[in-house]
Amino acid sequence: MVLHTTGGDADAAYHIGIRLQQYVKQEKNLFCDYINIVRLAKLLDDLVVARIADDLVERGYNPATLHHTLRRLVEYGFVNLVEYNGVKYYHLTGLGAELLKVLKKAVVHKVVRMLEGSGVRCRVWWGDSETRAVRPVIHVDGVVNLPPDVRGLVELEVVRSIDG
Repeated sequence: MVLHTTGGDADAAYHIGIRLQQYVKQEKNLFCDYINIVRLAKLLDDLVVARIADDLVERGYNPATLHHTLRRLVEYGFVNLVEYNGVKYYHLTGLGAELLKVLKKAVVHKVVRMLEGSGVRCRVWWGDSETRAVRPVIHVDGVVNLPPDVRGLVELEVVRSIDG
């Protein structure tokens, strides 16, 4: 997959690449498989709105790995930590939002490849020309089930005809 960028997007992509290289050197196995990419994308998606760590634990994240991951994401600038009235809130930075966009795109391409491999025709809707969709929509020509780990990151919609 080739990422075409221009202007400010090129600068953002360059900085994301540098930060990811630093992050991967530290975490070694983080990006080695699809499951970890989906988990990181879900965590970043949950941090679009500021949350405390306890909220994330209630959402099903493992406390030990969550604190380690959040600390690293803050260290590399993907997530910001704000303390208000003695409570630590984590939220996505602009760099983290760019990373989330790239990870969602990777997840969508993987899901599309899996669906096409099983004989399902599909098309991805990323949003209108002026706005980007919050969640990419995968249009399919029959009833299929999304893998449980990607629910919430992408939406699935059954249509009569993929071509039209």
